[in-house]
Formats: sequence, structure tokens, C-alpha cells
Amino acid sequence: MSLEKGKGNMERMEERDDSMPYHQYQHFLSNSPWSHKALIKQVGKDADAVMRKERQKTGKPTGLIIDESGHLKKGLLSVGVSRQYSGTAGKVDNCQVGVYSSLCTGHRSTLIDERLYLPDTWTEDAARCNKAGIPQADRTFKTKLELALEMVDAARENQINFDWIGGDGLYGHSYEFSREIEARDLLFVLDVHKDQQVYLSEPELFIPEKKSARGRPPSCYQTLAKPTRVDTYAKQLADDEWEKIRIRKTTKGWLKAWIHC
Repeated sequence: MSLEKGKGNMERMEERDDSMPYHQYQHFLSNSPWSHKALIKQVGKDADAVMRKERQKTGKPTGLIIDESGHLKKGLLSVGVSRQYSGTAGKVDNCQVGVYSSLCTGHRSTLIDERLYLPDTWTEDAARCNKAGIPQADRTFKTKLELALEMVDAARENQINFDWIGGDGLYGHSYEFSREIEARDLLFVLDVHKDQQVYLSEPELFIPEKKSARGRPPSCYQTLAKPTRVDTYAKQLADDEWEKIRIRKTTKGWLKAWIHC
């Protein structure tokens, strides 16, 4: 089933391909008991088989990219629709938001998994969930980071091969997300915000001594080392500490980036 971009409905699908009458499209998409989870799992396996061949041919590692996308909606009945931030629009608007994972290696990339983000305005409204037909097991509120971690675990369970995990600043700014990825012994390359604080050498951590006989003893670690903002650190680097690398070919030639390790 295919159709022109921006015209995603059953009527346009049926007009494009007359091999199946409209009522069969309607039944397939609305009422037939096929498992979308089983379908997505198979898509992941098929994509993985292609990527493995690509890696054998080029020697390039495979990445698992996590990102979210908003789908603008005017009504209030579509599952998960709410006024929330949409990266597609670049602002808060009425939309649905999905979190997606994709495999990429060399010049190939494809989506392999998805999770619909349900705001708490939905998960806390049982009548609204019942009317929309949301399964009981899917009515628990989960953050986008939790949904992303679910897809990482699902890819591993599905034996999808990947060498590293990539994501934007939403995921890189979350210590909890990167800690969970690290706990799984996985390599990640995540964007961070320019005001992210980093230590240029291993900080010495300690629990301070109790200063008086009153109150509870300290339990939180502290350090005397001073952190540095990443944008401040970048400005302090000399020109010869940067290396320009080629990322991929585009219609305008090679896309390049300055890298510092």
C-alpha cells in the first residue's frame, strides 16, 4: 500500500491501487485481528538481515538510532493526541508523538520499531481510553526515555545486530537513560546540550564528615573538582585539536564535520 505524501487515508490508497475494494481496506486497518507487534518484529528481522550484508560488504558499524516525531492533528479523538511539543512543527501544538528506532549503516537506514507516547491526560482518563480502544496493558504512563529503553531491549531480544546507540539531546541530557544503556554494556553516542557540565579529569568523590552532633550524617557524594560547560571547553581548544572527517556523500558532495576526542 502506497500513496502520495500528505494524503494518508484509505480513500487515497484505494484510488491508487484498485486490486482491493475500499471495504476490504477498511476491514484490514480497523477490524481484522492481525498483530502489529508481530509485523514490526518481522520488519526488524528483515532489516537486520539486509544490514548484516551491508556491514560485511563495507565494514561499517551498524547504529540503532532513537528519535521522536510529532504528527499534527486537529481533532481530540486520535489516540494520544494532546497539546504538546512537536519537533515537526518546532513548537507546542495539537499532535500525536511517537518514539521510533531505526537501523543505519553505510548509506542504508530504515525504521524497525515504534512506541506511541501517551500523555498523562490520556492514561488518567479511563473513559477516554475505553472509547479509543486502548488495550488495558498499554494505559500506563511512560516517558519518552522509558519508551526508548523499551525499544533498545526489544531489539536485543529480537537479536537485532547493532554496534552503537545514537540519539539527540533529549536522550543525551538524561543521566538515567545513559546509565541504563551503560548498565547493559552498550556503546552510545548521544547529543548533549551546550550547557552540559563535564569534568576534564576523573573527579575525586567523597562523603563529607558530619559537622555537628545534630541531624543525620551526610550521605551524598561531593567533589572539590570544578566542572566545565561543554561549549566553554570547545572554545578553549586549539585549531590543531580538531579533525575534519567525511560523514557521507550528499547531492552537494561530502558532508563533513569537525571532530574532537
